[in-house]
Amino acid sequence: MTVSSVQSEVIAITGELSTDSYLQLYCVLKLDKPGSLLQMKTKRNDNKKGFLHISLYQQGESSLLGHLDVSEPTSVWNTVNICPTGLNNNQTTNAMLLSVVGKGRGLSFTVQIAEHVSEIALDKPHPVDVQRDKVSVFQFIPSQDISDKQLDITVTSQSKVAAYLKVSQNCKEVDLQKDLESIDYKKECLRLSFATKGRITLSRFSAPPLNDSVSRWFIGIGLKNLGNVKFNESKHVTLTLTRSYDYNYVTPICGLILLSLFGGILVSIIALWLFEESLTKFGGEDNRSRELRELPSGNQDSNRNDTSNKLKWYQKWRKCISDMLTVAKDHWFCHGPKTFSYITGIVGSVLMVGSFQFVFANWRMMIREGDRDNCYYNDFCYRVIDHDIPFNLMISNLGYIIHGFILTICVLRLETKLYLQILEKFSGTAEEMKKRYCFSIGYAFSWGLIFEGLFSTLYHFCPSRLTFQFDSAFMFIIAGLTILLLYNCFENVNYPVSASNFFLFFIVPLFIFNYFGALYNSHSELNKVHQGLFFGLLIIWWLMMVYWAFYKLNINDQIKFCSTDSCESICNTFLFILGGLLVPCGLFMIFLLRDLAQVFLFACIACSVVAILAKARLWEKLPALGGLCNECCCEHECNCSLKETCRRLFILFTFITLIAAFSVFKFLPTTNKTSLPENSRDMNEECAILGFFDWHALWHLLSSFALLMGAFVVMFISSES
Repeated sequence: MTVSSVQSEVIAITGELSTDSYLQLYCVLKLDKPGSLLQMKTKRNDNKKGFLHISLYQQGESSLLGHLDVSEPTSVWNTVNICPTGLNNNQTTNAMLLSVVGKGRGLSFTVQIAEHVSEIALDKPHPVDVQRDKVSVFQFIPSQDISDKQLDITVTSQSKVAAYLKVSQNCKEVDLQKDLESIDYKKECLRLSFATKGRITLSRFSAPPLNDSVSRWFIGIGLKNLGNVKFNESKHVTLTLTRSYDYNYVTPICGLILLSLFGGILVSIIALWLFEESLTKFGGEDNRSRELRELPSGNQDSNRNDTSNKLKWYQKWRKCISDMLTVAKDHWFCHGPKTFSYITGIVGSVLMVGSFQFVFANWRMMIREGDRDNCYYNDFCYRVIDHDIPFNLMISNLGYIIHGFILTICVLRLETKLYLQILEKFSGTAEEMKKRYCFSIGYAFSWGLIFEGLFSTLYHFCPSRLTFQFDSAFMFIIAGLTILLLYNCFENVNYPVSASNFFLFFIVPLFIFNYFGALYNSHSELNKVHQGLFFGLLIIWWLMMVYWAFYKLNINDQIKFCSTDSCESICNTFLFILGGLLVPCGLFMIFLLRDLAQVFLFACIACSVVAILAKARLWEKLPALGGLCNECCCEHECNCSLKETCRRLFILFTFITLIAAFSVFKFLPTTNKTSLPENSRDMNEECAILGFFDWHALWHLLSSFALLMGAFVVMFISSES
């Protein structure tokens, strides 16, 4: 055999067999840098019959590094990647033993062994042609200060053929197709599937971690689902390594907190100025109220107004806070109605325990296996802290929590003001009069907003189809509380919907159906018997809810009045049919095969919108909302005072914020939990805000503002109606 150097760091060995019997040839090769990833390839230089078996061994050891079999008389190169051996990829010797065993007189061959041919550098795109059953392996030697930023390993392609990207410090984890497809529990590798793009992010907290060492990283790329891939299928991929985030959290986190906090405070101050008068006014007095007002009150509150007017501004603030704390102590913890607020807190707390265990188990499994397909992250905007989790997307839910606490304080302010008015008017009998008014649903809405932030944070811990049921759990509750707030109001009605009925007959079945809806569209499909039972119980429950609403809203009488051309009755009947029948049926037909779980969520949201339209009585209140007047239904003249104009603008901005939030959610998605992982990654996008937040984080922020503003609008519509 003849050994030569065809180019830098490439050794070529040529030879020819001289007999028809079995013949073994060998030679010792010395490499420049031991411990490198090698690429050995061979080809036949003739068309004669025969075969070759080429093996490469570590000199002084009996370990086989790699081998190739060549039996076909073709000039196409056969290639194999040879991983370095030894601990930490360090070799004690740079000598290799090449063995060629063959049969066939005159059979000519060429073997090439290349060093560093697969080594890649930062910020330099590297083209890769991935063949059907071949794995392309590359090595990256990091610099000493590599860990001060995240390292992004990105692959892009124009082909839709699914492929794997796998990263490890152990070359044996990525060099063969079976290694690429397998997963283990050693935390030695990270793997994901991709179609047109994908990214694995290495950080200080990933498993394996990115440390300040010169240990090599090995990157393997190969096709996925070989059983479904054509024989000659290939995929052209561009591989790029870049350093991205520098672990600087101060600017984005402070920006999020300040915007959510001061934006929420500003919105609340404006809303209280616009709606406080309507939300704290007395309803019509009945005989019992008059009797309570006429009872003697004593002298303790005789000069309340005069005293209050003489206080300085800081004394007024101190008195306001003192009154609010008194009301909180007396009506939150001592006596007073708790119903919705307490049960909402109980449901959220209990559900959080089981939900966290489920999501944490999924995330921990992903970390141990290194299989990034378990969680549907936006890998192109992935920022970590302390643990390998999408901290940027999880912290973006902070707006819900902040706005929930702000709404709690605002509801407490409304309750305190109403209580002080009752105390001033009824004095010693104020407690009995106060029982007519209940702010429990308002507090429950606040807790719902807080728990929505917590459950959304939990969902983004490890997003998937099955964990989405926890993200949507309190969306159901918020939508239901919106309808109940419109029906029950703050002033106790004669036949209110109780909290126990709401949670037992509406929320609990909805949680159960939502879970089985996720199973129905997931890989663990229900069998035919379970499907029939599921849909049968779902239809029965839905008809029961429709009948319940039909009875509570007295739709039977509304239908009778429709014959007298009553505008209100016709509109109420139409909205009931729309929200109770047409919308759920339409959503069911649209999302049945795609994502049945979305039917329940969108149906609840649509029903709450229909309820708002019905309670607002737009046929009577067009002047207050849009500046128009319906002569058929509106008999009063438009009153365009400053506060009334500002109310219209506030409601308009609430609607605009809501539409903007849903537009971001619909038209700027970054993942799709209902599709395959490789197809979901096609929707991944780079960070769009401060290099830290993506578009989905903007949806979180806008929707939290929309819910905060919408809570005041719903309370106003309820009080005005």
